[in-house]
This record gives sequence, C-alpha cells and structure tokens, in this order.
Amino acid sequence: MKAFHVLPGLGSGGAKRMVANLMRTLDRERFEAGVISLLDPLFGMDLVETLAQDGMPVWHLGKRQGFDPQ
Repeated sequence: MKAFHVLPGLGSGGAKRMVANLMRTLDRERFEAGVISLLDPLFGMDLVETLAQDGMPVWHLGKRQGFDPQ
C-alpha cells in the first residue's frame, strides 16, 4: 500500500514535524511511504535531512511562494 503526504513546505512547524514523525515510523514492509513538498527546499528545512536519514523519499515540486500560475 502506498502512503504519501503532501505538504506546502517542510519548515519546522509543529504539524509538519508530527507528519514527518508519522511517516518515518510507518511499517516499511506494509507501506511504500514518501513526502511531497509543493515548495522547493528552503534554508533551515531540517525535516528534509531528518527524513533523508531515515530513508524517506522527499519530492519537491518547485512551487514559488504566493500565487504561482505554473
């Protein structure tokens, strides 16, 4: 089963940290898990490093702040 979570960005907010912890602790034998960030990685996104250390894939879709017609 696949379990992916889509977030606007991976800043260090409490809700984002909780989502990252939930995704990191999923049973890898039962779930193919990953995190999708709408924004590019920004300075100070320590959650990206935390997820990478646990082998959790993270995709950044490159949306810019505010309205982005792309």
